[in-house]
Amino acid sequence: MKIITNSQILNVFKTIDIFTLDLGKSSRSEDIFIKQYYNDNNEKLFKFGNIGSIEFYENHSVFSDQIIILHNKQEFEFKYTDDDKKLDAKEYLSTIIKSVEEYIDTIINKNTQSTEGVWENKDPESLKKGNKKFYDIRQDVNREEYIKLFLQKRK
Repeated sequence: MKIITNSQILNVFKTIDIFTLDLGKSSRSEDIFIKQYYNDNNEKLFKFGNIGSIEFYENHSVFSDQIIILHNKQEFEFKYTDDDKKLDAKEYLSTIIKSVEEYIDTIINKNTQSTEGVWENKDPESLKKGNKKFYDIRQDVNREEYIKLFLQKRK
C-alpha cells in the first residue's frame, strides 16, 4: 500500500511512534514505483518513510488536504478535514486504511457471490475427474495475491 500526500500531512503521520523516515535511501536506489508514477502522472514523488509495508511518498503538487492511497492499482482519495486534525495520527491512519480494506472486501464478496458455483469445490483433483465445479484458489494464496489474481482474471 502506498500513501501519497504533501509534506504537511506527512509531518503529522511522522509523529506515529512506529514511523520510519527514509533518510534519502530512495534517492540512492532506483525506486520502480517512483519511476512508474512519474511516467503515468508526470509528477515527481519523493519517498518519505514507511510503517511496515505501508510506504509514504511526498508529492509537492498534491493539495494541502488531499491524501491518495494506492492499493493494488486502485486509487482512493481522502480529504484531511479539520475534524480529522482533532484525531490522533495513528487513529486517523488506521481508520482510512480500514475503510480501503473494507471497500476491497465488499467488492470481492460482491463479485464472488454473483458467480454461481465458482467457489464450491476445494478438491483440485475434481477438475481432472471432469467435475464442473472450480478449484477454490483462495485457500492457497494470501489476500493480496488473491486480489491480484482476481483482477488479472477479469481483464
